Amino acid sequence: MRMAHGRMLLFAAVCLHVAPSAAIASVREDWKYSRWSLDPPHPKNSSCQHLEGESSQSKTLVLTALGGAIGASIRSRLKICSNDIFRQQPWKHILVHAFGALLLGILSHPVVPKETFALFVGALRTVSAIVTVDAYNCVASGNQLLACFYLCTSLPANLIMNHLGRSIASKLQRLASGLADLSDL
Repeated sequence: MRMAHGRMLLFAAVCLHVAPSAAIASVREDWKYSRWSLDPPHPKNSSCQHLEGESSQSKTLVLTALGGAIGASIRSRLKICSNDIFRQQPWKHILVHAFGALLLGILSHPVVPKETFALFVGALRTVSAIVTVDAYNCVASGNQLLACFYLCTSLPANLIMNHLGRSIASKLQRLASGLADLSDL
C-alpha cells in the first residue's frame, strides 16, 4: 500500500507540473493580468483611483465566474451528447476538452475584446484540472496505461485545437477587414 501511495504522489506532482503548462500556453502573451492584493490602498492614492481599480477587478472577477459557469454548462452538455458517440471513457473527455481549447483559441485572439475573453477564461483552469483528476482516477483504479494514454493525447490535442482556434480567428479577422475594404468602394 505504501508503494502505491508513493506512485500516486509522484503522478500528482507530474500532473501539477504539466497541466498548468497547457493552460499557460493558451493565454495571450501581451496581456498583463493584475495581481490581487489584500494590502490597503496606498495613502497617496486618491479614493477615485482606488475605486476605479476595484471596479475593473470586480468586473473581471464576475465575468470570469460567469464564464466558468457557462463553460461548465457547455462541458456538461457536450459530455452528455458525447456519451452517444463514444462509449469508451477517455474519448468523450478528450473530445470535450479539445472543443473547449478550440473555443479558447478563438476567444484569445487579439481582435476579441478583453472582457469577452475574461468571460470564458473561467473554464480554462477547469478543463486542465479535470484532465488531471480524470487521469488520477485512472491511476487510482489501477489503470496506469489508460491514464498515460489520456494525458499523452488530451494535452497535445488541446494545444493543437487552441492553435487551430487562433488560426480561425485570424482568418475571420482578415475576412472582416477585406469585407470592410469592399464596402468602402
